[in-house]
Amino acid sequence: MNLVSYILCVRNGEKTLPQTLQSLISQKGINLEIIAVDDGSVDSSLNILKQFGKRDNRIKIIRQSAMGLAAARNNGIKKAAGNYIASASQDDIYLPDKTVNQIEYMRRNNLDFCFTEVDIIDKSGKKVIHPSRKVYNSKLFPWPFIIFQVILFMDVCSPTFLCERKCYKRLKWNPGFILFSDKQLWVKMFLSFKGGKVPEILLLRRIKDKDKIYHQRFPLKFLYLEHRVAVLTAVLHKILPQQLIPGFNDFLKLVKACLNLEKNQNDMDAFRLLADIYKRQGLQYQNKYFLNIIKSQRSNHLMISLKNSYCN
Repeated sequence: MNLVSYILCVRNGEKTLPQTLQSLISQKGINLEIIAVDDGSVDSSLNILKQFGKRDNRIKIIRQSAMGLAAARNNGIKKAAGNYIASASQDDIYLPDKTVNQIEYMRRNNLDFCFTEVDIIDKSGKKVIHPSRKVYNSKLFPWPFIIFQVILFMDVCSPTFLCERKCYKRLKWNPGFILFSDKQLWVKMFLSFKGGKVPEILLLRRIKDKDKIYHQRFPLKFLYLEHRVAVLTAVLHKILPQQLIPGFNDFLKLVKACLNLEKNQNDMDAFRLLADIYKRQGLQYQNKYFLNIIKSQRSNHLMISLKNSYCN
């Protein structure tokens, strides 16, 4: 029976985390491990993970300083032992046959990875009518048109992703993105491997309304800028070395920094460049986000150094 590693990244998810964990440990027909990465939560999320871990030894917990979702996913993947690796969101509910049906679908269609269709639920768990359901459940175009479909419309639900281990041996999440790391990775995936979507609802996707704080943090100026950088780096990361990209303006400098992070996900100079650019652009949340990553990296490196010194 296949071993499947679910990478569950957690950040202040105490309200929905127990329901998500219960749905994951209830997956049928597979050998399961859950790599739960707590990304610096300040609520009771870590305690919830520990409580579930005591009852189920298939749950392995990683604790890190707040370094962002992409770094948390990459750290979880490093610890994964599964033949298949799947994404998990702290807000969603995974139906019991999700994993086994995805693996079966991939085998029938000779796929390297796949997504599924979803239903949409609100914060209370009630199914609701929402425009994103039509987007997530859209039929995928044949290759290579799927590349343009993902770039323009997305049309895949990221928490439903499951792949063979080889996919993550070649590709990683890029920590240079705050909102569009998913799209950046899916474009790379479809350019490098064969993917599809199970025509079956196998996940309940919890939708949160975008409040005033969200719009203040992520104005259109930022959304437009990061989206363009994500798409361009996804296409260029293998065919054009960052040294050949001129740094005429902040957009191209962002591209160079993110391409550097494709090669070295702990590149402090790249994170500093991202922070400086967003500061110049007047995007204070983004500036602080990357400054916090730099601070967290330094803290993690110091802890590792102290641990090694103690052991020696």
